[in-house]
Amino acid sequence: MNKILTTKSSCYQRQSSLRSLSFDDALYVEELEWNVFPNPATDEIVVQHFRLMEELVIMNLQSKKIGEYQIDSPDFQFINMMQYPNGIYLLYGIKNAERTQPFRLTKL
Repeated sequence: MNKILTTKSSCYQRQSSLRSLSFDDALYVEELEWNVFPNPATDEIVVQHFRLMEELVIMNLQSKKIGEYQIDSPDFQFINMMQYPNGIYLLYGIKNAERTQPFRLTKL
């Protein structure tokens, strides 16, 4: 299943059709709009969601879950990235036990 996730930023707009590396049969929330900034990140990211997500999950490129965050605001969520080593991560939103398409996030 390859659905499109639209992400918007104040600097640019892009459409991402990244696929999960090991979850090809996963269900995805269709067209969940969100902003993630800054990207690349150094110490903190802000995830702004336009439809309520229940949870955010960060995975490394080996599909290992390394972070899980409960949403505590209806509009945005701050995530401290200082604990993660530099690299590329995949950020997922969770809504109704379904996962969004991944957002590729770079940590410097």
